[in-house]
Amino acid sequence: YGSTSEIAAHPNVDFVAVSVRSPNHYDALILVLDAGKDFFIKWLAGRYTKVTLEFAEKAHAKGLRSMV
Repeated sequence: YGSTSEIAAHPNVDFVAVSVRSPNHYDALILVLDAGKDFFIKWLAGRYTKVTLEFAEKAHAKGLRSMV
């Protein structure tokens, strides 16, 4: 696998662990959410409450399972 977008888009990937530095969480997780993959993200999910709520709303709207 190469980039985050390639991993998230791959049909054999069902679950993605986002394990990057917190400032990079948004860019990585948005790709995973848009691809409709269940995910784990290390704490602190978003740098701000607004961002964390955006993640939660997108995951809920797509019926995705998540773990922080």
